[in-house]
Amino acid sequence: MALVSQIVIWFACILLFAGAARSSQQETSSEETIVRISVDLVQVDAVVTNSKDEPVTDLTTNDFVILQDGKPQEITHFSFIRTADSPSPAAATRKASSAKGRMQPMPPPPPISVRRESVRRTIALLADDLGLSFEHAVRVRQAIRKWIDEEMEPNDLVAVMRTGGGVGALHQFTNDKRMLYAAADLLTYNAASRVTASGGQSSGTSRKDAYGFALPMVEEERDLIYTKFTLGSIQYVVEGLRDLPGRKSIVFFSESFKLGFDGCEGQSQGRDIAMKGPLQKLIDAANRAAVVIHSIDPRGVTNTDNVCALLSSQDGMVTLAKQTGGLFIANRNDIARALEVADDDGNGYYLIGYQPDARIVAEMRKGKPKFHKIEVRVKRPGLKVRSRSEFFSSPDAKPSPELLTRQERVGQALQSPFAGGDLRMRLTALFWRTKEEKSFINALLHFGADQLVFSDEPDDWHKATIEITAALFASDGQQVDFADRKWNLNAKGKTYEYMKKNGVSFLMNIPVKEPGAYQLRLVLRDTANGRLGSATQVIEVPNVRDGKLALSGILMAADKSKSEAAADQAEGLIEEADSKSTPAVRIFESGETIAWAYQILNAKTGKEDKPQLQAQIRLFHEGREVYEGPASTLTSQSQGGSKRMIAADQMYLRQLPPGYYVLQVAVTDLAADVKQRTAVQTIDFDAQKPGKK
Repeated sequence: MALVSQIVIWFACILLFAGAARSSQQETSSEETIVRISVDLVQVDAVVTNSKDEPVTDLTTNDFVILQDGKPQEITHFSFIRTADSPSPAAATRKASSAKGRMQPMPPPPPISVRRESVRRTIALLADDLGLSFEHAVRVRQAIRKWIDEEMEPNDLVAVMRTGGGVGALHQFTNDKRMLYAAADLLTYNAASRVTASGGQSSGTSRKDAYGFALPMVEEERDLIYTKFTLGSIQYVVEGLRDLPGRKSIVFFSESFKLGFDGCEGQSQGRDIAMKGPLQKLIDAANRAAVVIHSIDPRGVTNTDNVCALLSSQDGMVTLAKQTGGLFIANRNDIARALEVADDDGNGYYLIGYQPDARIVAEMRKGKPKFHKIEVRVKRPGLKVRSRSEFFSSPDAKPSPELLTRQERVGQALQSPFAGGDLRMRLTALFWRTKEEKSFINALLHFGADQLVFSDEPDDWHKATIEITAALFASDGQQVDFADRKWNLNAKGKTYEYMKKNGVSFLMNIPVKEPGAYQLRLVLRDTANGRLGSATQVIEVPNVRDGKLALSGILMAADKSKSEAAADQAEGLIEEADSKSTPAVRIFESGETIAWAYQILNAKTGKEDKPQLQAQIRLFHEGREVYEGPASTLTSQSQGGSKRMIAADQMYLRQLPPGYYVLQVAVTDLAADVKQRTAVQTIDFDAQKPGKK
């Protein structure tokens, strides 16, 4: 039973991690859109559609009836939440030209950072690789990639996950398609799947390994344990969604998720009893976190003589969708279209609430909660309503941050998908290559010093002590590196006054061993008062060992000499005359000149052993291209025999409208192979009206 022990330990670890995540939850700031369970209010969301499955948005309080345990309740709270007011503006189209000196094809526009207040939908795409065959794992991956390409909106916050490994949900919510593509590529067939590679459901009393030897766990026992593991993974994702903004949903892909509630004789074998507790715990968590779970069976139209077996394999998906107000989508051969239907659902929904009676209030206050059935009905004929089906009469838990230890608070901040905290922070993470050909992530951190506690020292000196904790996560959510720094900030006179007024910039170097897409999270802590701030950024580290052309991150400043000087600066405090126009902040005024510097790695040499490089820049404003420069020849030389070169350029901003901009640099190596000759890098900045600095 060694394998059984391993599986039990594996599942227990997931539940332990999920429990840790639950202990660090915070109340969301958007009270209007929260499904609430308290002594004052029981509130649920509901989606109403007509006979054509089109949303109905003009209903009033009088059109609804809400029942608790079969008894009508007086509706005291009612509102309609619209999450999709109008179609999003089309992304900038890719230009094509055959003009001499133009590099083609140009890469797609870079992503725009999404701000918390701008998020409209938060979507977790969860592939149950413990319940997918090889064929359908591939089809799910393709459908998700197509959805990212064609349906994902700029203000969506999305995660791509799998149940069987690297769930890492809290470290993957992003609107950066690079990170999502990398995560989607990990959706492959899992040899531990409850479904065989060909899609069949095994039915023997025991299973065999690759050599034909019987393994100790009988099939039904193994299936049950792995189903619990899938359920635990969904629970973890739900808890991760609890504090996120927008309309929150999980789209769950599986072809075998048996809970034993379908009523088929001989199919459950006591499974319904074993799954009842974990399922109720999950449903309650989803209801409190206002998470809707949509389920998609990727098998499409299925012809089978064993209808009971088919229903049994789908009953878990049906149950999750029904009890959280989601959709169960089956019998669709186009998985991408099914995903589109799920993600469009809930673009508008109703929030309906009532005051619980004395019995429910007593249950909450005495600490003896029970599950209660809840049903939302609509009076208008011909309409259908979907809502949550039960709740647990336990008031929403509110964490007590003052009871957490320093490690717990830092860990909580590292797990949060959004930057936040008491201290204002801005993070710029740039890939960089040293002269010794070592790869680093340079973390440029800017934070407000007016919120730090400075102690008075002799001779008019002032001192504050900060701790900076950094964690690096791979695209599968696994932590690959961790670093702690403690730093004393000492200042006096005008330097101290400037620091308090304009903030502090700090450079932290984080070694990175392997190429890939990463998410860097930093937490800043003031040791004097325990205040925290956090920031995060997705960064892509190129594979420089394969000899292909690559670019480092871009250092941008208002002064060309400063952008170049920052390239190999030592770790620590960055001294500056104007904090806003430095590489760490990048806020410029219209009419200023901006300069940037970056490394070119693995450039080939052509005639006379000299590189043949061309660079071209494009400028984007709020996601739309506003400028495309001509291709220009670079004359940079390598540094001391290393494989890196430093390139620099500048631009006069003229009458640039205020707003958020992205500069994209594309470098083409004319001496390299056609397939490996172009590399692209981007950096963002803000423009403001003159006189605001």
